Amino acid sequence: MENLYLNKGPIIISIVSTIDNQFYTLTKYAFLRFQK
Repeated sequence: MENLYLNKGPIIISIVSTIDNQFYTLTKYAFLRFQK
């Protein structure tokens, strides 16, 4: 898996990681919000 990411370059890695982090944050926020 790491080799595939390295071949695509650091720019794509940063974009994907940013999207994953935002999606995780929104999902976690929504989950906690519906819990109350």
